[in-house]
Amino acid sequence: MIALGVLFPSLSASAQEARSVTGIPAAWTQRQVHIVYSDFCNSTYDHVRSVLLQLGARRSDLVVSELRCPAPNGAASIDATFSVLAPLDPAARNAAGASIDAHWQTVQLQGSCIFLFYVARKILPLFATRNVKRIPWDFCAKYHLGLRADILMPSGSPPGHP
Repeated sequence: MIALGVLFPSLSASAQEARSVTGIPAAWTQRQVHIVYSDFCNSTYDHVRSVLLQLGARRSDLVVSELRCPAPNGAASIDATFSVLAPLDPAARNAAGASIDAHWQTVQLQGSCIFLFYVARKILPLFATRNVKRIPWDFCAKYHLGLRADILMPSGSPPGHP
């Protein structure tokens, strides 16, 4: 068994404005993710919720549900439903309805390398991204910095608060 404190040492994110064009037309799009894990129920829910918010999930409709924890077979799961910004084709901007201006924002995720590897494979593809960089394992293990990407965020929102 892996202790939760070892697997998720103070997961945090730091964001800085990416040098890029602002005013990208985008719309909120609903996404879902189902996460199955084992051996660590207690705060996985909080870490998944935190990562979704750091990556730009809209706080107002984020629903994260922990299921079967602890499960008899040792596996448990989390279901999350949330909205992310998706870029709009400029020609379809009027047809899509409520479009908003967005910009690219650089987000760096820190924490357990194992968890960040899982985030990169299972959660990150649900977001509009560019310049995704998974930090090499030895660097991640030393500095607990494992993932960096430009994420589409609403213009005018403070970093980390879509």
